[in-house]
Amino acid sequence: MNKRIYLVWFFLFLFLGVIVVKLFYIQVLRHDFFITQARKQHNVSIIIPAKRGLIVDRNNRVLAFDTASFSLYAEPKKIPEEDKARISQELAKLIDLSEDKILSLLKKDRAFIWIKRKLSLDKKDAVDKLGIKGLGWIREYSRFYPDGSLASQVIGFVDIDRNGLAGLELYYDRFLRGQDGKMWLVRDGRKIQIPLDDESYLLPRDGATLRITIDEVIQNITEDALDWMVEKFHPTSAWAIVMNPYTGEILAMASRPSFDLNHYSSASTDAMRNRAVMDMYEPGSVFKIITASIALENNVVNEDTKIFCENGAYKVVSHVLHDYHPYGELTFRQVIEKSSNIGTVKVAQMLGQEALYKGIIKFGFSQKTGIDLPGEIAGSLKPVEEWSKISISAIPIGQEIGVTAIQLACAVSVIANGGYWVRPYVGDVLLDSHGVILKTLHKTKRYKVISSRTAERMREILKGVVENGTGKRAKIDGYAVAGKTGTAQRIIDGRYSNIYFTSSFVGFVPADCPEVVIVVSAQTKKPLHFGGVVAAPTFRKIAIDTMNYLGIAPSGNSEGNKASPDSRQ
Repeated sequence: MNKRIYLVWFFLFLFLGVIVVKLFYIQVLRHDFFITQARKQHNVSIIIPAKRGLIVDRNNRVLAFDTASFSLYAEPKKIPEEDKARISQELAKLIDLSEDKILSLLKKDRAFIWIKRKLSLDKKDAVDKLGIKGLGWIREYSRFYPDGSLASQVIGFVDIDRNGLAGLELYYDRFLRGQDGKMWLVRDGRKIQIPLDDESYLLPRDGATLRITIDEVIQNITEDALDWMVEKFHPTSAWAIVMNPYTGEILAMASRPSFDLNHYSSASTDAMRNRAVMDMYEPGSVFKIITASIALENNVVNEDTKIFCENGAYKVVSHVLHDYHPYGELTFRQVIEKSSNIGTVKVAQMLGQEALYKGIIKFGFSQKTGIDLPGEIAGSLKPVEEWSKISISAIPIGQEIGVTAIQLACAVSVIANGGYWVRPYVGDVLLDSHGVILKTLHKTKRYKVISSRTAERMREILKGVVENGTGKRAKIDGYAVAGKTGTAQRIIDGRYSNIYFTSSFVGFVPADCPEVVIVVSAQTKKPLHFGGVVAAPTFRKIAIDTMNYLGIAPSGNSEGNKASPDSRQ
């Protein structure tokens, strides 16, 4: 009997010992682990999404904003297997997702899975009416662009989580996206969520409003003009810039083809391309503006210097240079007005390679402008020591050099504003929800390129191009217009094509005290390929409507035209 009692006590103490050891293991050795597991089961944190900041134009017209949306999720383990096919069929009719796709999601061995993100309130109500258990909603935000395709390559777009992917949405993403908040809850044994006290909230901080320099009206004017060009002349692509020559503010920037920002996923990469900053091309005769400015600044010629243009054919080493129309003796002014290749090259030969190269670099070519848009390229220009014997006959007339439209806009602004290169920009300021300025985004960068006297002389020459030369289709009744045409052969398969061209017109208006610089370019094909035929009238359309919108009276009657360009620095 005693042995039995001792045996019982032995096993009892052994059992108690095991329990004590187990409790010691759980409560002491694994204390932190089990506390963490308990918190995971009972404490829940919910993300409170922040609103992404608005994008507004220079006059506070809204170009991009967040709208409320609802994201549908499922808890597959709570849905009976026999019901999943029926549920998939019913949902497919409402949320634009295939029945097979929904069924594959519901069959996953998951506690939680997204079915469809960013649905409208109407779709949410329709799904709720089905009364399906195991489905739930999370309130989110969707990005909406009220003007659809307007300035699409400039504004850019965001992904489904509203992270910037392109354009200004990408460049200024860190300011626009804000900071999500959090709410902490306790979940009881029945998984009912119970809010904690007020200190359990971390409120979201909405993104800042981005005000940009784009003017919605001028942007519409520019895009309408490009659409007119595309319909009339059928270029494969086209682009345009409207810029304030004194400040560097971009008032409009557009490319064709384009796309709808609200449906960017169906757009081609070609349509998404911001050609004004991403595409490099040989500028052709518009580059004669730069050659002429450098020659005047270096006192190589004056407006009345006579130049013999060889009656249309001029041999440079082994290369024969031609003019579209043969000319004999022309003044320097006439060389630019009539866009003589031979006359321009002879002036460049007088100037010399070193002076020409230094002048081109000073005008901002072969380097990025620093505009606040992603994807800008620097263009190309070989160092002077790498020039061939015929480079002096190519570069002055816009060959053997790659430029971007934004570089041309900045270079022409030098002549328009009295001699200064200014850095272009699109992002102006960041604002809080009350419209108070939080941060100025741009830092003015400007430097002297040519004297105000040289700029003034070039303005007069470029007025002559429109009045008497190749730019007559850019002429506007009541306004003095200055500008230059360009028709550049494109390089196809390593050779200059006689069929495909880049057609351009660059200029400013009013010529005597410019309000805007406008660059228009298009990739064209014979027979509708001349810059004076394709780009000049498009420039004219943009200029007329912009002057009317800005209230700039014709014939120099507006108060803004009474001041000289230098006085507006």
